[in-house]
Amino acid sequence: MSGMDHGGSDAGGGAACKISMLWNWNTVDSCFISSDWHVRSKGGFAGSCIGVVALVILLEGLKYLQRKHDRSIVVANAKRARRMKKQKMMEDQEYSDDFEQRGAEILREKDYGINETVQDPSSSATSSSCCNPPPAPTPIPAPLVPALISTFIQSPSDPPTRLRLTVPQQALRALIHTAQFAVAYFVMLLAMYFNGYIIICIFLGAYIGSFIFSWDVLEGGGGDDAQETTGCCG
Repeated sequence: MSGMDHGGSDAGGGAACKISMLWNWNTVDSCFISSDWHVRSKGGFAGSCIGVVALVILLEGLKYLQRKHDRSIVVANAKRARRMKKQKMMEDQEYSDDFEQRGAEILREKDYGINETVQDPSSSATSSSCCNPPPAPTPIPAPLVPALISTFIQSPSDPPTRLRLTVPQQALRALIHTAQFAVAYFVMLLAMYFNGYIIICIFLGAYIGSFIFSWDVLEGGGGDDAQETTGCCG
């Protein structure tokens, strides 16, 4: 055993696993995660590299699936909130119309009562002379008070509706997050073998996966970039 290299012999007397804690370019006889993942040929190592690329692409796909699921929950909640708000506005409008109608009737009755008071006949005759025509009837004022009150009834801005998740929705979100965490942790373990080819495959898989699944991230902002990079340990 030399340097930081660790070797192990197979039970059948085959070649030992090459495990290094330093940067290396080992191919044949490399071992990853367990002794069962023992690369015995260049073709087997190429297959391992392809598998690592596919694993990182899967990680990006899980992140996209979680974003899509969360977006579907937000859209469904927004539709429900708009439906409830529309129903509330219709009820408030009916109440406001009834309130304005009753206010107009009260003002009309009050105005007619003033105009219909009994006046002195002499003053009536004088006021109805040719030089002094009778005063015009007092116009019925617009129902300003009901209109002002209706503005308070129909608030222009309602407080934002909080998202209320159902148990199945939250269970699916937790399941996707767990799968994402497991894959990310597995990728981290592969990177800890410091194999240059494997690390390059991890970067390549991240690029391909991001190219395929990250077309939607510009629709919204925010998020922890450090956590979004690996999807692990957050």
